[in-house]
Amino acid sequence: MARIDPALFAECEAAARRPLAVRWSYSFIRTYKPVLDDAEYRSFDTMEEYRQWCERELPDWLGYGRVRVRRQGGIEPGKGPRVASTVAIVPRILE
Repeated sequence: MARIDPALFAECEAAARRPLAVRWSYSFIRTYKPVLDDAEYRSFDTMEEYRQWCERELPDWLGYGRVRVRRQGGIEPGKGPRVASTVAIVPRILE
């Protein structure tokens, strides 16, 4: 079994002794998100309208673009899993 660095262990022990409210406040890091944080709220009539707005207005690195899942080679249309038309808004890191 690997040895734990004593300094790291002491740091973890100290963190565990902090009250939950303090640990909870340390767990969130506020990061400015361009466009998203520039308005108090936005509303859309349809999900499609929201998706189009995301694609048009938000930087790619925020990950709000659509990811199109393409059918893998060797599967004939109409047979096998139905993934050719699947569209989702997911982080681009999953592409």
